[in-house]
Amino acid sequence: MEIEIKLIKLLTYGAVLFLIFPLITGSINKAYNHPQLKFIYFLIILYCFAETISMYYFLHKWNNLIFIRTGAFLEFALLSLFYYKVITNRSARVFIVASFLIYIIVAIFDYIVHSSLKINDYALSLEALLMIIYTVILFYQLMLTSEGTMVNNPLFLINSAFLFYYSGNLFYFLFSSFLYDAACKESKNAAIILPLMNMIYYIPISIGFWKLKK
Repeated sequence: MEIEIKLIKLLTYGAVLFLIFPLITGSINKAYNHPQLKFIYFLIILYCFAETISMYYFLHKWNNLIFIRTGAFLEFALLSLFYYKVITNRSARVFIVASFLIYIIVAIFDYIVHSSLKINDYALSLEALLMIIYTVILFYQLMLTSEGTMVNNPLFLINSAFLFYYSGNLFYFLFSSFLYDAACKESKNAAIILPLMNMIYYIPISIGFWKLKK
């Protein structure tokens, strides 16, 4: 039990440290000036603030769920802006706007049902599902428009990171409320897997920012 807790803490700290890579590569290559990727750079900044606050609350054993809810809303807002900018199809853009409005309604309903004492599994699950759809749409667009190897395309790399992260965490988000409350083996396994997913998630984003210099 004590070994598992130490492992969870170690992986959590490791996931926070991995944030340094996209932050550095994005800053060096001025991703904040890119017309599309600036939203992802701002997302990394948001992650840094959120992780710092969450870590502070975690160390003091305070309830940090209100910050998780706020961070998740801001996260999806930035991602929606990003995909609205990069996706050129008009129908897809209308879908993104409509989806974000639905997300706001679900997030409000989620808060009314769960308040700030439980994790927002309805909103997180909807966000994951919508993000999978957005990434597939962008992949299709890149296949039609990209010239040369897509692996060298920053949009392809960053989009791949989102598809990996949200498809991998979809079922975790669906059952996050149960796992958050349950002191069971599955809950501990999820607590181990999630920071590992975050570490892998940051790598393609870092590479995508690095490719901006080419």
